[in-house]
Amino acid sequence: MPELLTPDDVVAAAVTAEAALQPVATGLAAVASATPPGVRAYHVTGPSSPAGYIGRACVELLVHADDALSGLGAAFTPPADLCRRVLAQQFPATAVPGDAWYGLLAATGRPRKTS
Repeated sequence: MPELLTPDDVVAAAVTAEAALQPVATGLAAVASATPPGVRAYHVTGPSSPAGYIGRACVELLVHADDALSGLGAAFTPPADLCRRVLAQQFPATAVPGDAWYGLLAATGRPRKTS
């Protein structure tokens, strides 16, 4: 039987991901801003621009952090401006005035009541 993971392993995974992303974050942003909008790269869901990759990464980090935290009964509310920008770029058809975090959750199949 495999050894069970512990909460310390979650912390280790988060620290590892942060450490790996820190040195390349400005480089990733620079590539995205310098790449012409029409350039596409491969993604399993179809071609994507550099900005699309960044948007997907933001969606994944935010909603999966919420998945883990809500499963533990902990509240998670990321910055409203970040949620608004992610929602507008990645899910433009669903971006409406209101709480962008709840909009992002709903757009990813995680609807919640706002009150």
